[in-house]
Amino acid sequence: MGVRRKPSYCPHCAQPLQSLRYGVPFGPTAASIIDTVERAGSRGVSTADLFTAIYGKRRGATVERLRSYVSAINRALARNDSGVAIHNSHGRHAYRVVSTRRLRA
Repeated sequence: MGVRRKPSYCPHCAQPLQSLRYGVPFGPTAASIIDTVERAGSRGVSTADLFTAIYGKRRGATVERLRSYVSAINRALARNDSGVAIHNSHGRHAYRVVSTRRLRA
């Protein structure tokens, strides 16, 4: 974990370009969160490991900020009917990408 891809930048305005995940555009941090959770597969990734992979030792970063990002990612995925969400299973304390169609049933 921890390998972060550098975002692509617009050649005209130098802003980070958004990356598509599940057909939804996301900024670099949200895309990194999704990529890290996907790489963890069915075993999932713990909150602590996800936090470290995304923020490292960055000052001002909090677990609450990470959770807020995950909530925003899930809202965007739901708005676009992507069929997936990032779910934190409280029994196993790990984030995973899950099918929302399965959760609704």
